[in-house]
Amino acid sequence: MEIPISELVLADPGLPVPNPTNPYWLQPPHSLSRTQSATLPSTTDVVIIGSGITASSASRTLLENHPTYHITVLEARTLCSGATGRNGGHLVAYGGLVYSDLKKNFGEEQARQTVKFTFDNIERTKELIAKYGKDAEYRDVTRVRGFEDNATFESAKKSIAEFEEDNSDMAGMYRIITKEVAAKMYGVNSIVGAVLFAAGALWPYRLITNIFEHLSEKYDSRLSLETSTPALEIIHDQSASSHPYLVQTPRGAIRASHVVHCTNGHSGCLLPKIRGALFPMRGSMTVQDLEGRVPNRGDHMSWSLHHAPKFDPSTGLTQIGTFYLQQNHHSRLFFFGGERKNATETLTADDSVESNTSVEGLQEKLSTLFGLDPGVLSRVVSSWSGIMGFTSDGLPLVGKLDESVTGRAGRSEWIAAGFNGMGMSMCVLAGERLAKKILGQEDVGIIPGAFEVTKERLETSLKSEISVANMEAIFSSTIGREARAK
Repeated sequence: MEIPISELVLADPGLPVPNPTNPYWLQPPHSLSRTQSATLPSTTDVVIIGSGITASSASRTLLENHPTYHITVLEARTLCSGATGRNGGHLVAYGGLVYSDLKKNFGEEQARQTVKFTFDNIERTKELIAKYGKDAEYRDVTRVRGFEDNATFESAKKSIAEFEEDNSDMAGMYRIITKEVAAKMYGVNSIVGAVLFAAGALWPYRLITNIFEHLSEKYDSRLSLETSTPALEIIHDQSASSHPYLVQTPRGAIRASHVVHCTNGHSGCLLPKIRGALFPMRGSMTVQDLEGRVPNRGDHMSWSLHHAPKFDPSTGLTQIGTFYLQQNHHSRLFFFGGERKNATETLTADDSVESNTSVEGLQEKLSTLFGLDPGVLSRVVSSWSGIMGFTSDGLPLVGKLDESVTGRAGRSEWIAAGFNGMGMSMCVLAGERLAKKILGQEDVGIIPGAFEVTKERLETSLKSEISVANMEAIFSSTIGREARAK
């Protein structure tokens, strides 16, 4: 029996499951992967829940900008084993390609701020890669963003035109090419056209664990990394003059002055009032070997494919319409992600299982993309799943949370989550600038107003009903069955 989409979207995501699939990125595990203190600290200035890219950025900024603050990072599993350790390894901002939608939904000023934020984040992330990413295998690449239907391609071209008209100083960032040029010059097939622009590719797990290693060495007395220590409950003690937050874990309780939620798709576990407005989606990733049947372009190129969501009534499966690909320039292996599955398999926070239909679909699509014999599929080297956090309005939640969201009286809970599958384009600056807000600094830098968790946003665009409608439009099996029943 199919579960209604409303139930899936509104469900408690729970804690990260203890037995997740095993990403290729996490091999071999970092020496800090299972680190924890002999005894959990009884008090700390800031508890950060989560240990991915956002948490590392917030931790680093707090430690570098305050002389005495003690930071405790709580991780339910191993270090950086959530979304950051499971993604596609792309450093890319779509900018002008999504500008029109941003402008339509949030206005020109917020569209400009959001695009600039992502561009600035890319540059800031590259600075950190230069400093900490010695083994992250970063390379600057040309992204070939291919389109498989005319409507999606035309929409992208119109968005670029509007972006360049409104932002003449950034004109020329994108090059639109025909399907013939894509096939001849870039080896990309089965598309109607493509857009080329600058991007990056890397091994994210190595970067983030290197940053935590540096912080642990430099601030050993002020940083506690506590893996296998999930936050079970947050209580606000109004009678406490300092450290009013009591964070319960299986290893005991810890008191804190601030609590920062860097839990992305799992955020609704400790923040039930945002369930549905922010909800988990399980993604699929593969590593595939084409055994030398195509040239090695991994040192200068990455790819993505896009089309409108496609529901197949004969199978009940949906292709959501976004696929992302990079090739490791040393091993020649292809890292390919995307979905072909139903709503129940997608709208979940359980990454202990994989989608066989998605893996098979990714094998087929890799052959089609490069014009290979569809009867001879790649060898799957590795496959896994990961949990992303999506929001009803397509933008993350970054800022302070008030009682209407937390259900607790305190005013020192913060969030940076719900990055809609685009965390690498936002998380470093989101973590840095949120940390500076926690410290009360004046020169924080812009966090787009549309990211803030305001009363207006909660009453207009950040609503579970919108999420349900959005997901029903993608996974139309339930709608179709109900229509047939009538």
